[in-house]
Amino acid sequence: MKMKLIFFYISSRMLRSQVEIQKRPSISGDNCLDNLEEEGEEVEVPAPKKKKKENTIKKWYSNVSKTSFITCGKGDCDEEIFLNSQKEMSTVECFELLYSDDIVKFITDMTNLYALQRNHTLNVTSDEIRVYIAILLLTGYLTPKYMRMFWEVKSDTHNEVWASSIRQNRFFEIQQYLHLSDSTSLPPNDKFAKVRQYFTKLNVNFIANFEKAGFSHISINETIVPYFGRHGTKQHIHGKPIRFGYKLWSAATRHGYLVNCEPYQGASGPGLKMQSELGLGAAVILELYSRLPIELGPYN
Repeated sequence: MKMKLIFFYISSRMLRSQVEIQKRPSISGDNCLDNLEEEGEEVEVPAPKKKKKENTIKKWYSNVSKTSFITCGKGDCDEEIFLNSQKEMSTVECFELLYSDDIVKFITDMTNLYALQRNHTLNVTSDEIRVYIAILLLTGYLTPKYMRMFWEVKSDTHNEVWASSIRQNRFFEIQQYLHLSDSTSLPPNDKFAKVRQYFTKLNVNFIANFEKAGFSHISINETIVPYFGRHGTKQHIHGKPIRFGYKLWSAATRHGYLVNCEPYQGASGPGLKMQSELGLGAAVILELYSRLPIELGPYN
């Protein structure tokens, strides 16, 4: 039988030091505390645990009868597909349905108004705004280093679609004066005042057309819009693929349809309803949930 010897090297100072021995109650003994009390030793009795505070969510559930949540599901039901969601549409039809004519007209009016406020006559039309938006969408696929390269005559950079759609100087003139609000009448205490009307119009279209691409299961989470400039609402989330940008609270289906969104203004911004009682997470869920169309419920 093999034996291993383990040597511990202890200094002489440690060997000469005094040792204090204390008796501890046995874990297995039921009346170990009583035995120590009989021997006259002091026994430390653990302090009673603090009673947990009542969860704020439970408080809210106690008042749920005051509000009718008829569209709320149990969360474990099978996903239902709306009847009108079987209609097939092309990509352009879907885009024009959500990015409707009233939004394009709104951008056109606000851009011309802003140009006049800067003593410049732009007279941009709705068709030019559509071309401008189409070019912005193409940049998501082509990712040019410089936008002006696509108007160059060189064969490796020239883009016939862009060059034939709009002149280079006109494109950058629209980009200089593009605006989404009337700067003279912005709502107070809103860090997203310059795009508030724009977000409102988009959300109206998202809700109105939800039935065409809707499902009963909704996911609520955050969406990051990349942005590296300076703004009071820019967020930094370490460890994420997109670390810097604007945060949007979003309600969407698992197929990617955005039902509704709300830009996050930061901790210093105005809070949502019931945020002081339930916290930010629950307030976001209840706010986006309240915007869902009741007639299409229940949701999970």
